[in-house]
Amino acid sequence: MADLNETLPQSNDLALVNRILDGNPEAVRELFIGKCGERLAYLVRRFDYEDLPQELFLSIREENWRRLRTWSGSGPVAAWLCRAAVNLCVEKTRKGKRFVFMEPQILENLRNADAGENAEDIEIGQAKRGDLMKAIESLRDERQMQIIRLTVLTDPPWEVKAVCDLLRITENHLYQLKRRALNELKKLLMERGWRNA
Repeated sequence: MADLNETLPQSNDLALVNRILDGNPEAVRELFIGKCGERLAYLVRRFDYEDLPQELFLSIREENWRRLRTWSGSGPVAAWLCRAAVNLCVEKTRKGKRFVFMEPQILENLRNADAGENAEDIEIGQAKRGDLMKAIESLRDERQMQIIRLTVLTDPPWEVKAVCDLLRITENHLYQLKRRALNELKKLLMERGWRNA
C-alpha cells in the first residue's frame, strides 16, 4: 500500500486522517463533530435516522479504519465522510425503512388527502406516498436519486455546492442529472395515474 503522505494532497485533511489512523480519539471527534457534525445532524433529522452517527463510525472504523484508508484525497475528507453517511441513509431507505421528507407541494397534497373524512382519502394519500417513493427508487442513476433526495425532498434543501462536493460532480452536471431525474419522475408518476405531477 502506498504511503498516505504520498497519495493525499490536502495537508490539513491528510494530517487529520493520519492522526485518526494513529489512534487519536480527538482527531475522530474533530472529523465527526467538528467538520461533519452539522451535516450529520441534518441527515439524522431529514432521514429520521437517529443511529446514523454511530453506524457511520462503526462502518468507517471496522477492520482498522479500512474504509478511511480508501479516501483518495481528491476532495475534502469531510465531503467523503458525508457521502458515506448519505450512502448509509440510502441503504436504510432501500431496506424498506421509511423516508419521510418529500417535495413541499406533493407533501401538502398528501396531507390534505390524509386529513380527509373517510378511509378512501387516507388510502389515496398513502398510495401516493408509496408511488412517489417507488418512482424515486426506480431512477436508473444512483446520483439522480441522491440529488432528488437532497435538493427536492428535504426541507430546507441542501446547497448546490454541498451536493456537488458530496457527489464529486460539477454544478452543470448536477443540474443536468436533476432535470433528467425530474422528467423521469414526472413520466413515472403520470403512468401511475397522477395528474399535474
